[in-house]
Amino acid sequence: APGAARTDKFVLYVGPMNEDDLAKPGEGLEEARQIFLRSIIGPIAHIMLRLLQGMYKIIPNYGLAIIVLTLLMKVLMFPIYQKQIKTTKKMQALQPQINALKEKYKNDQQKLQKEQMELFRKHKVNPLSGCLTMLTTIPIFIALYATFAMAVELRGAPFIGWIQDLSAPDGAFFVPIATYIIPVNILPVAYAVLMLWSTSQQSMEGPNATAMKIMPLIFVFFFWSIASGVILYFVVSIFIDVVQRLIMDKLKGDGLTPAKAEKA
Repeated sequence: APGAARTDKFVLYVGPMNEDDLAKPGEGLEEARQIFLRSIIGPIAHIMLRLLQGMYKIIPNYGLAIIVLTLLMKVLMFPIYQKQIKTTKKMQALQPQINALKEKYKNDQQKLQKEQMELFRKHKVNPLSGCLTMLTTIPIFIALYATFAMAVELRGAPFIGWIQDLSAPDGAFFVPIATYIIPVNILPVAYAVLMLWSTSQQSMEGPNATAMKIMPLIFVFFFWSIASGVILYFVVSIFIDVVQRLIMDKLKGDGLTPAKAEKA
């Protein structure tokens, strides 16, 4: 009413987004860490954080804990990765036949699609299976990225050498250019080099090949200002992928080596 007084009371929390501290008021504040992560991603991110915290109790270095957690996730996802690699190798083996069909039926797209599907059926290859298997890993990748990016535990946490704060870019050294001081970050460059080498081992043609050559540069730009703890995960992850690919290329057996291409 006019002239009346009203008093509103609020509870205000000011401090780091530490889940244990956020849970104390009992007002659901712990969900503040997952304000952009709901449904599937949020619970996975929570589990990843608890794993990271648990590993830190055993290995009192968050950088090493991130590496161990990355290794653990790679072991869990190895069957999916293996299936994706098998499909990729089979598709590469069939590429000469696919190119021959494209040339033979370049004026008849319906016939081309029919012959390609018959070729895939004959060699028991599903061109979509590799993508579908990798889609299942996307929620885990996003959850890991969110965990490392939002973990207050990484703030001021050193790793080794020049990496003294896993919540900031690694900043190995700085280069003065005119009136600017440009930080040089080693981890994004290392990721780009490993990614470039990995893509160079895959035989690709056309626009896809050009795009894959540009991708490492895009990732350098994207990763340049991101926390080194996040980039450390991606560097270790792609390094493990490279090692797995080298090992699988050496293996002989059913499905691990591409079938010999036949004339279309």
